[in-house]
Amino acid sequence: MVALGTSMCGMFSPNQQLVSQLRQAGSKSGEKLWQLPLEDDYWENCKSPIADMSNIGGRFGGAITAALFLKEYVDFEKIPWAHLDIAGAAWDHKAHHATGFGAQTLAEWAISQGQ
Repeated sequence: MVALGTSMCGMFSPNQQLVSQLRQAGSKSGEKLWQLPLEDDYWENCKSPIADMSNIGGRFGGAITAALFLKEYVDFEKIPWAHLDIAGAAWDHKAHHATGFGAQTLAEWAISQGQ
């Protein structure tokens, strides 16, 4: 996600409790997560004339349509879920290697679930 730069990721979830938990885990791990909207109107961009749906929603709102695509596969009333769009923070272009962004946050979140 180019809009958020290389030091934070976009976070999408219909579950505010999970958003708070992930934000806290990110704060603990030093990784920044910014909540973005699951704008249902963008689902129109995922409609396809030849398939049930397209996994690419077009040029605009790509991170949102990616999250909406994932939402189609989760019973979000029963299962809390989040999509972390790490595209901008996943690669260090100067050092030419992956950053592992998000791994520490998810590890912190998993640890917190066991406490």
